[in-house]
Amino acid sequence: MGASTSTATPAVTGRASGLAGWIGMVMLQGSTLPTLYDALTGVAYLPPLSLTALTWAGLSLYLWNAIAQRNVLYMVGNTIGLTLNSIVMGLILIS
Repeated sequence: MGASTSTATPAVTGRASGLAGWIGMVMLQGSTLPTLYDALTGVAYLPPLSLTALTWAGLSLYLWNAIAQRNVLYMVGNTIGLTLNSIVMGLILIS
């Protein structure tokens, strides 16, 4: 194997990957917002309760793991996801 040809320093690579993680989290969590908006305005149907409940349970376990690992990015992302999924679950239950 040859030597690495990367010219990026570890600090630059670390900052770039950190920024990529935050942008990815915003994109992933933001993908719920159009569906939630459409459901609130009556334009779209809500997903099944089983899908939302299992997603909520999975996010809860991911949050537990993120807290144990002190991973701030995952703690923030999973908290946002739990909040949005809780709103969707509430809408499903009252409809």
